[in-house]
Amino acid sequence: MQLLLKKGADASILSDSTTPMDGDIRQAFDRATSELSLHSSRVLAPPPKFVKDSLFLSIHFEAFGVEALEAKSSANLCIVIQVMNPKAKLVEAEVITPPPIISREQQGQGRHHWWGHTWNMQTPLEALDAGSAAFFDVRVLNEDGKPKSSTSICWSSLTLDENKLKCGNMMLEMFKAPLDLKRKKQLKFENDAFLNAEIFVPAGMGMGDCLN
Repeated sequence: MQLLLKKGADASILSDSTTPMDGDIRQAFDRATSELSLHSSRVLAPPPKFVKDSLFLSIHFEAFGVEALEAKSSANLCIVIQVMNPKAKLVEAEVITPPPIISREQQGQGRHHWWGHTWNMQTPLEALDAGSAAFFDVRVLNEDGKPKSSTSICWSSLTLDENKLKCGNMMLEMFKAPLDLKRKKQLKFENDAFLNAEIFVPAGMGMGDCLN
């Protein structure tokens, strides 16, 4: 979608001769257009250059749902991603995702979002110390566009074990803020919340290895 916009696609074009663009698709186009200008500095890095016989992790964030969250706050979310070693030290630069492409209220089911962004870890899994983990902290962006730790809503983590990570869909369990990098205080989030994602662990050649 963003590629089409960059090439000059007109988001006002009707889906057929009489029917305007569907509301969710319109919202996605509006969000993508906004990202091109407001979040140009937050474009996620592409996969690193693959090294033969090395494993690289990519995660495509999909659905995120949470109850009892104000619409104003939930419309401007981001995920702060940190890869930490067992001593809670950063392994690579912190990443901040753009907001979800789609955000809407579902009656009786809380507020749901579709992120639609892929994070590519830049460090080979083999290079990590045993016990390293990726942390995903869902925060509200302030007016200045920065996600301070005080705006954290909930968080999750993923142990980066090259022998256990497999390609496929996963549902991340969300915990109560604040983020605990040592994972000793994993308190269940008081409201129902989930983060759905697709994991790719290509070996040396790219994501196609997971899809074949």
